[in-house]
Amino acid sequence: MGFIASILVALPIAVGLAKSRFLSRALYPLLVVIQSVPVIAVAPIIIVVLGTDDAPRVVITFMISFFPLVVSMTTGLTATPPELIELSRSLRAPVPRESTQIRLPHSIPYIFSGLKISITLAVIGAVVSEVVAADKGIGYFILFSTSMFKLPQARAGLGSGIAPADALHAAGGTVSPAVDGAGANEAADMGAELHTTFACHRATKGVAATRTETVLRWATMGGAKALGFAKLGQLAPGMAADSTLFDLSAPCNLGLHDPAVAPIVTGATTVRHSLVGGRPLVVDGQAPRIDLAALAEDAARITARLKQAHADILSNARHWAEA
Repeated sequence: MGFIASILVALPIAVGLAKSRFLSRALYPLLVVIQSVPVIAVAPIIIVVLGTDDAPRVVITFMISFFPLVVSMTTGLTATPPELIELSRSLRAPVPRESTQIRLPHSIPYIFSGLKISITLAVIGAVVSEVVAADKGIGYFILFSTSMFKLPQARAGLGSGIAPADALHAAGGTVSPAVDGAGANEAADMGAELHTTFACHRATKGVAATRTETVLRWATMGGAKALGFAKLGQLAPGMAADSTLFDLSAPCNLGLHDPAVAPIVTGATTVRHSLVGGRPLVVDGQAPRIDLAALAEDAARITARLKQAHADILSNARHWAEA
């Protein structure tokens, strides 16, 4: 709604700016001042005035997408060759006919360039309004996920809304899900990332938005290509194949039409066995090459050091504040 409103308001203003030098000198500086004000700064005021329903989203989306449309439309309307304008006036063409049959056709490329820029900004404006005050939507989901240190979920929300991974894939781009590690979200694994990517796209765009095969392709071939290993992540003659066996006995996996999609659909990624390069990395659910006891001791020692460093920083901050 905000994007449509910006189009409906920008077009007559652009026509006025193109036709009147006085109007251009009077309104253009005001538009620049309005555009220079960060939307995120005025968003709380708009929400306090208009409430927490859809009205603030429409207004914020309108504000952030309005200026590029006015500039591109005005530029297009004033870019008409002067010879055509002189010819139309010599033939005594009325002003409406001059605008619709001469100026408007020549401004079409400029108008569509502005529309492409503004539609992206409109999505950003909608997410900004959801981040500031909302109980649903992509912005709220990203804010909630980051507050809980669930960065894979936040990035999946980003990939299903602001920077749609499915659109990037359809355009021929490289898409790959990834995780930051347990230090970022307390339970990092590629299985959870695949499940979140799959679920976010379906939740926001419907059950036919993304197939499990596509998500798996992103995680294998897409990941290898993103890291610069284009020959990895695929099955081909002469290439080594790694194997992973999942435990699919959990109740959440019952009733699936194809058990092979369970790690993506349900997120059940309990690995029983894993072979990489012919070496067993996981055997009966355990990692024989990793000393978990020593790893736990190292983690506890590092955590204690971090807690002590945090306490020291707070103590020094209080000391400096009192001084």
